[in-house]
Amino acid sequence: MESHCKFGRKRMLMACALAGIFVIVALALWLRPNALPTGADGALSIGYKDLQPVLAQRCYPCHGEKIQMKNIRLDAPHYVKAYAPYMYRQVVVSRLMPQSNTTSMSEDERQLVKQWFEAGARTD
Repeated sequence: MESHCKFGRKRMLMACALAGIFVIVALALWLRPNALPTGADGALSIGYKDLQPVLAQRCYPCHGEKIQMKNIRLDAPHYVKAYAPYMYRQVVVSRLMPQSNTTSMSEDERQLVKQWFEAGARTD
């Protein structure tokens, strides 16, 4: 009887190990970084023109010409450049903005902000 229990434990250990490996592989695939878009010279090609539609839809309602919550305005390139590190922290790192995600910012849009910032936060 005791040998059967040991065999059962070995079988259970093997099943747990395989399940753990499966979970690790699945997480690695799910968390892999997205490919960054590049131009003909291989340089990152994310610029303000790519970011502006996201800002208009997700940020301007609270940080545009009519309303500037916390005195932050993001409806012109020079404002965006000035607040780029703040935007990155709030949108990508802490995910606090948009507040309570009231404007329904998608994961793809957050990734776009991340890629834009990591590519140099160009506004030209």
